[in-house]
Amino acid sequence: MKADPYDIKTVFGFERQLFAPLFQRPYVWKEKEQWEPLWQDIRAIGEQLLAGKDNCRPHFLGAVVLDQLRTDMDRPDARSIIDGQQRLISLQLLMEAVHDLCHGRDEVRLLCRRVEKLIYNEDVNHDEDRFKVWPTNVDRAVYQAIMETPSPETLRLRMEEACQGKRTQLALAYEYFYRVIGEWLKLDEPGGAERCESLVNAVRDKLRIVVIDMDEQDDAQTIFETLNARGTPLLPSDLVKNFLFQRAQLDKADVDRLHRQYWEQFDIEDNFWREEMRVGRYKRPRIDVYLQHYLSLKKGDEVPLGELFNEYRDFAGKNKDKGIEWLLKDFHRYAVHFRRFFSLDDHDREGTFFQRLQIMEMMTVFPFLLGLYETTKDRAEHLPILEDIESFLVRRMVCRLTSQGYNRLFLDLVAASSAAGYTPESVRQFLLKQSADSTKWPSDEEFRRAWLDEPLYEALKRDRVRMVLRALDSGLQDKKTEDYYLKRSLTIEHIMPQLWESRWPLPAVEGESGEAYAQRKQQRDRLIHTLGNLTLLTSSLIAFR
Repeated sequence: MKADPYDIKTVFGFERQLFAPLFQRPYVWKEKEQWEPLWQDIRAIGEQLLAGKDNCRPHFLGAVVLDQLRTDMDRPDARSIIDGQQRLISLQLLMEAVHDLCHGRDEVRLLCRRVEKLIYNEDVNHDEDRFKVWPTNVDRAVYQAIMETPSPETLRLRMEEACQGKRTQLALAYEYFYRVIGEWLKLDEPGGAERCESLVNAVRDKLRIVVIDMDEQDDAQTIFETLNARGTPLLPSDLVKNFLFQRAQLDKADVDRLHRQYWEQFDIEDNFWREEMRVGRYKRPRIDVYLQHYLSLKKGDEVPLGELFNEYRDFAGKNKDKGIEWLLKDFHRYAVHFRRFFSLDDHDREGTFFQRLQIMEMMTVFPFLLGLYETTKDRAEHLPILEDIESFLVRRMVCRLTSQGYNRLFLDLVAASSAAGYTPESVRQFLLKQSADSTKWPSDEEFRRAWLDEPLYEALKRDRVRMVLRALDSGLQDKKTEDYYLKRSLTIEHIMPQLWESRWPLPAVEGESGEAYAQRKQQRDRLIHTLGNLTLLTSSLIAFR
């Protein structure tokens, strides 16, 4: 392994292409977290050079790891990007924005040419070889559109015509750099050419990257994992993806086919899979939540979020005899079910169950649900199981019983169902056998007492109270009622106001003792926050409280 610091004109100065393998994650950098800090650092150097401070210190941009590749005689020298794709692509987008802003202006023609040499290779036989950096498969169409259009306006037109359904994060990055650089350069005003020269020199000469060139003795996967462990912001699922496709390459499998068949959808729908969802007190990307539930199902044990990659590597090792395609196919197959859990229409009973599950934040049931949907294809058998699980969870919620231990409970349900079958009868019997306070299914009497006496407006989160009230309304509808749909934004209101004494005092009772009156008042106060005194309205009644 060889590591050396280089300025940008050296990193991109050769007739060479740095490309991201298909198993790399897509472009994920964002404005506040990465684009803005990068631009502010470069702008600060440009302003120092503009002020005559030519000896200002270079700015260090971190390290990239490259692996030498063999290429055909008619193609330029190439390196595979093991780590650093996000940084290298961002620099290319920034320089492309500078190039497009300068293009066609005589006063900065030479500066435009200098930047162009850092973006494009010359005299190539294949169109894609023109680009100094070539991103992972899912981003290539949009990246090429950016590099071939002269402005954000023409880019949007091309995106509409040729890139429908493709990622737009790359386009947003380019538009951001085009806007902020244009605002700073002010090429139509006096001094624009001088500002442009300072900016181009800042990028070419004052930015440093440590390039780590691997040799044949280096293990790309080990380096990838080590860099991530020391702060590179990769998801556990990114590490799993890299691990699987590195192994596929070593096995000389058809990597393109495997990616297209089993992983491409994760990249195309990355707005869904990388969206953060709440898990307890924290938020996690949805794909990592899926990875956790998948592993919990497969291993039959709880899997900590902080150990996802190590746990998956252990799981893969125990199943290596099944081959790399089995690992990819199995992961993809369960992901189809998980994806569907979040796309069902909540007008449908099945969709209502999953919506309520999210409102209650009861993701611990997902390993069982993945097993259910993979094992049992008959929807008629799903619904009674879902209804029993919903009853179990809602009753415990209304009775204010702990949710601690649900992880273990539903993994035990997985084990029981694997042995007896995922049937309505076996699931119900398992839940009914639970007798501990932490796992029991509350009886009708326990549920009735909690329903009538517990101050659930104060005890439960508002969206959970709203969920129960919506369910009550739905239960009152029948064929004779008008068909309507309750908005999710309805407000919870008290039928008897919380401040009832000023407007609705207790009626006097002749000869009543002070103690008896206090008991009547206490009874009314006790009922204020129970479900029987709550309703859903389209607007607040705060003026009448």
